[in-house]
Amino acid sequence: MANPFFVDTLKQAFPAKKDLFEGLYIYNNWDWSKSYPVIHIDLGGGFLSTDPSYFENWPLQKLEENQKK
Repeated sequence: MANPFFVDTLKQAFPAKKDLFEGLYIYNNWDWSKSYPVIHIDLGGGFLSTDPSYFENWPLQKLEENQKK
């Protein structure tokens, strides 16, 4: 399992939130001129289903939810 702090750090670096990293190594070693969208999909605390159609539709549902944010 990934370290939540590391994941949160990447979640802030990819959209180029440079001001959050002032004084840290990444501040001078990241290309802040490029911004990338971040899709956050939380797999914890979810709904369990045995219906195969749920698993076919779930990824698309999550992407659509993130697009609205």
